[in-house]
Amino acid sequence: MDKQKAIRKYANTRKNSDKRWYAMTYGMALLHGHTPPNRPQGLSYMGGQAVEMEIRDILREG
Repeated sequence: MDKQKAIRKYANTRKNSDKRWYAMTYGMALLHGHTPPNRPQGLSYMGGQAVEMEIRDILREG
């Protein structure tokens, strides 16, 4: 499975809309070499960290 598809699959499984948005935009920004976005206000610090770690794992696995 390619990285973009894996990021989409992970983002679509998130129930919180802020997590879903952040996972998609953070993952695509890193994948395409752009600056990652700031966390949305409705997303906790720990929630943001969890999303970031999971996306980095997806990108590392290749």
